[in-house]
Amino acid sequence: MKVLNMTLDTEYQLAYAYLASGKVARTIEVNQTINIDVKENGEPFGVEFLCFDSLNHTKDALLAENNQLTDAELEAVLVAQEKVRERLAN
Repeated sequence: MKVLNMTLDTEYQLAYAYLASGKVARTIEVNQTINIDVKENGEPFGVEFLCFDSLNHTKDALLAENNQLTDAELEAVLVAQEKVRERLAN
């Protein structure tokens, strides 16, 4: 999985990582600070972070917060948070 584009707002600690093109069919709330937008076919479209404190989750921590997440959704969050951390470090 690859991040295609990213928007960051450092003042408000917001980030959105785009993982695909197309249209969003639904949004999955992982927790109060992470949302995953999903396309009609179930493919993750993007990941929204509503606080930079939420950029250090492990797979187990994500599953503890939402045990309904698919492997693709978990991978989307893990890849996206890594890329956001990299961008913030630069």
